[in-house]
Formats: sequence, structure tokens, C-alpha cells
Amino acid sequence: MFRRILAAVDGSSHAEGVAQAAFQIAERFGAAVHLFRVIELPPDFAAAAANMADSLQPALEKEVRDELTALAAKCSRAVAEEPGISHGRPWRDVIVAAERLDVDLIVIGSHGYGAWEMFLGTTAGKIVDRAERTVLVVKDPHAAVRTTG
Repeated sequence: MFRRILAAVDGSSHAEGVAQAAFQIAERFGAAVHLFRVIELPPDFAAAAANMADSLQPALEKEVRDELTALAAKCSRAVAEEPGISHGRPWRDVIVAAERLDVDLIVIGSHGYGAWEMFLGTTAGKIVDRAERTVLVVKDPHAAVRTTG
């Protein structure tokens, strides 16, 4: 059923749980896991960091590559993909990576949400709504849904 899985992780402590869920599914179905992370840069990053951009972005990319490689080492079916660079729409980069890699399943994490996320939408919600592939959302067991009122 699943031949290729995209595990879209972030830099949180929940990333390990997302990767482990993808690894378990991969073992069950004999699938490959592509570990992917988007580095989200603020839209005004390029202008604000014009003097540091040449050194900062490669340093961030190396740090993320190292994290993905460490995660990939925990599963023989996993490979670390090059990180994506986003200026405000990481959900789009995850969907593009899923299409490029022709995956059957996207595994993402959810951290709960507050009032702003309910209005604007979470990254996980946007991926679920827009992806043309099956999406598994792994809930963070330590995050609670925050509501107002």
C-alpha cells in the first residue's frame, strides 16, 4: 500500500515521534522513508540579513542536514532529504517535496493550536487540506488544544 513515505519533521522535540511513526509504517509495508524539514525564514530575512546571508543560511542548512542524518540513522529504510527553504509557507514546501518524491503517504506532526492558529490555520491543517496524498497527523502527546473563553 505504501512504497514511499515523506516524514516532514520540524526542530521540536516532537520530531522524533513523527519520524518513529513513519519508521513503523515503513517497516510494516517495506516502504522507504524520506525525512524532510523546511527551514522557515521570515519574509524580510533577505533584506534584514543582507550582510550575514552568505554565512547564516548555509549554517542553518548544515544544522538541519545533521539533524535529518541523525534521525535517518535510526531506520535502515530512511534517507535524509535536502532541507527546503521557505519564506512563510512551509506547508507548500512539504507538498512540493511530496510530489517531487512521488510519495504515497505524508507523515506530519501536530502541536495543538491557539486562537491565532484557529483563525489562520496550522501548517498541519494546510497540508491535510491541500495535499493530494494521504496524510497521517501524529499528535504531540504533550500539547494540549488551547481555546479561549
